[in-house]
Amino acid sequence: MNLFIQKEISLIGSQGYCWDFQSALKLWKGDVDLKEMITHVLPLSSLQKGFELLMDPKSEAIKVVIKVD
Repeated sequence: MNLFIQKEISLIGSQGYCWDFQSALKLWKGDVDLKEMITHVLPLSSLQKGFELLMDPKSEAIKVVIKVD
């Protein structure tokens, strides 16, 4: 515990939901065209811009993909 305090480490957890798994599999299998959800493709050098797009409701960004070459 002292290490967390001394190094100001934050530990955050999340809980998975099993009822979403079947829906996610359908999306992954191609029942839905996920490419339509990608609104922006940016290079790694524009990572900050990608975050800004996602945080700005006016940008209407749905999914921002960062392309690493």
